[in-house]
Amino acid sequence: MLIATIGASLSMDRNANNWTALLAAGLRVGKQSAVQVANFGMQGTASNYWISAGWVERAAVIRPDICLIDSTCDANTSQNISLAQALANLYAMVDAVQAKNAAVKIFLLTMNHMLPAATQFTSVTSYYAQLPTVKANRSNVDIIDCYTAWGDPSLHPSEYGSDPIHPLLAGNLRVTIPIISAALAGLIS
Repeated sequence: MLIATIGASLSMDRNANNWTALLAAGLRVGKQSAVQVANFGMQGTASNYWISAGWVERAAVIRPDICLIDSTCDANTSQNISLAQALANLYAMVDAVQAKNAAVKIFLLTMNHMLPAATQFTSVTSYYAQLPTVKANRSNVDIIDCYTAWGDPSLHPSEYGSDPIHPLLAGNLRVTIPIISAALAGLIS
């Protein structure tokens, strides 16, 4: 079972000790299938860059069984990606991955709440509000919502260091990994 992740620092290694590798290890427990995760994208970038730099195509070429797409960084005001462009980019990413493997199951991710100091992400919920539109207009697309379960980050101060955007591993162990594992477990034999 091959899982491709397209995203930036929230879905790759930052402060969280490469949580996607821990996700894969947990998904292997009690299963016959090997589970591998390949991360595509780059921290500090967003969907415009992933598409133009070929990261999405690289993810598509490996023909994953499952593809996780975290476009949270499109909501970063420094990326200058409008809601309309973010939506168009989501469609482009889904279409590119499905063009190489029509059976791929794609999950659009909502990630962690950020601390109030992350002022460049104040409109993230507007970007997340577009995900159901993509799900409704493309087959084999679903949403995994970690954002709601994450809750108020001030209630879990040990899950953040001095960085208001990226949680530490403790937060991903509490929320992200269990929620994504539960959504994917039934797809792995």
